[in-house]
Amino acid sequence: MMEITFATKEDVKEIVMIYNDAILNTTATFDTEIKTEDEMLVWFQNHSERYPVIVSKENGVVTGYCSLTQFKEKDAYKNTVELSVYIHPEHRRKGLAKALMVEMIETAKKLGHFTMISCITSG
Repeated sequence: MMEITFATKEDVKEIVMIYNDAILNTTATFDTEIKTEDEMLVWFQNHSERYPVIVSKENGVVTGYCSLTQFKEKDAYKNTVELSVYIHPEHRRKGLAKALMVEMIETAKKLGHFTMISCITSG
């Protein structure tokens, strides 16, 4: 059974594996170099309650994640966020990305964000 929860530091090991697969095998990210667990731990620690990371899990294993980041540092953008979503390759095409985005959109509204931006690629 799938559950969606806020990510914890313990989820970073699985998050980095999902992200590195996206770097190597998709055009979903504009990173070109794989990340280490330490780099992704810094990324995770830079997220706060205002810019959360959520994960989908099946039997306690991370199957995907979604995050909000500050879009730009200028004050006029303080309520604008960028949404990113990545799914484990074995769990794609099951509706997880949609479920994570719906959950994150509701979370963003509760946090006072009113504009959400995402870069979507093809191929």
